[in-house]
Amino acid sequence: MVDWNTRLGVKFVSVDGTESPIVPIDSFSPSIETPHDIIHSIDRENVGFSRKNRAFAFDFTVKAVNAPVMREMFAAALNGNRFDIGLYNTDSDNHDDWIFDEMKFENCRFTSVNPSEVDNEGGVPTMTFSGICLNLTASNAGSDIISAGNN
Repeated sequence: MVDWNTRLGVKFVSVDGTESPIVPIDSFSPSIETPHDIIHSIDRENVGFSRKNRAFAFDFTVKAVNAPVMREMFAAALNGNRFDIGLYNTDSDNHDDWIFDEMKFENCRFTSVNPSEVDNEGGVPTMTFSGICLNLTASNAGSDIISAGNN
C-alpha cells in the first residue's frame, strides 16, 4: 500500500557524469509527446493510425540562489552544452510510492532560460529553464523498464 512518505527530486547530470541535485526547486514539468494522426482512405474514414516522432521536453523553475548547480546549468544554457536531467525517488529504500524510481531525460539541451524580475519587494528571484531531449529512460528497482527515443 502506498503511504506517500517519499519525495521526488530532480538532478542535473553533466557530460562527465557528475550528478548535482537541483535545490531549491519550485516546480518540474516534463512533457512526453507521442503524436498520432488518423489515416483515412478514399473508401473509408478512420482506417488506422500513423505514428509520428516522439518528443521529450521539460520546464522547471528554481530559486536563483548562489549554488554551483545553478551556475553550471546557466553556463550549459549559454554554451549549448549537452546534459541529462534525472527525476528520482529521494528515498532509495522505498520503491512502492512512485511508478518509477528514476526517470532520466538524456542528451538534453536548454532552449531557454528566463530569469524573473528583480524588485524591491524582497523575496528570492527565480529562473525558469526549458529544454528538449533526445532520449528518455525510466527504471524501477534498478532495472530499466522504458528506453525511448534516439538511443
